[in-house]
Amino acid sequence: MENIIENANRLYFLNEGQRKSIEQKAMAHKRYSNIVFDIISANDKELVVQVAQHNHLSENYATADRLKQIGKEVFAQFLYGRKLKVGAKPYDPAPGDVVTTDWIKVKMAQHAFKSVDLEKFFGIDKSTLSKYLSGDRELSRGVKSMFFYFFAYIELGGKVNV
Repeated sequence: MENIIENANRLYFLNEGQRKSIEQKAMAHKRYSNIVFDIISANDKELVVQVAQHNHLSENYATADRLKQIGKEVFAQFLYGRKLKVGAKPYDPAPGDVVTTDWIKVKMAQHAFKSVDLEKFFGIDKSTLSKYLSGDRELSRGVKSMFFYFFAYIELGGKVNV
């Protein structure tokens, strides 16, 4: 089984079976919600765990309180008198994550831009832009950000020469 919990070696007080039990629980959260765990510190008095959620296709994101609860559910069984401290880092989407091909088309229509205009602004060749707009080429996070901030600039009154 791959190392599911970052710094799992800090769980020195667990035997192999207990470690596997925790890793199985953590793997389920990783698989179904892209929630990950990091052991910040562990000693005879306390266990400090960071629970974070990353981008996930379901777009079903947990609150900080729910992430803390998940951390407790995963680790509470094997504390052996230690105090459990759980920090939470909820998913924080990048502004460009709202960008889809449909979003771009709507913005183009709102601002009366044609494909040729975007080709000039971005220095993208016609075939690449066509693939983005048709959905034949995936919009990477960088490309999404480019479109997002371009239209944000325009909507804030920025001027571009057509």
